[in-house]
Amino acid sequence: MQSSNSFKIGQRVRIQGFREGVNQDMASKQGEVGTIAEPKIVDGGMGYVVEFNDSQSAWFFAEELEVAG
Repeated sequence: MQSSNSFKIGQRVRIQGFREGVNQDMASKQGEVGTIAEPKIVDGGMGYVVEFNDSQSAWFFAEELEVAG
């Protein structure tokens, strides 16, 4: 698994896990691929808003993401 602390807008990423507890709907996103929509500064570090094919979006900490091959 290769992860990066610096992703670019438009880059495809896979959700590799969650740093904090999430609801069941979001937990189902683990392993899915989405696209970086924008960076987001959050408590505890850098985050990114990820958009999915089903039109949902959510933000994730950088360490929860990996570059999708």
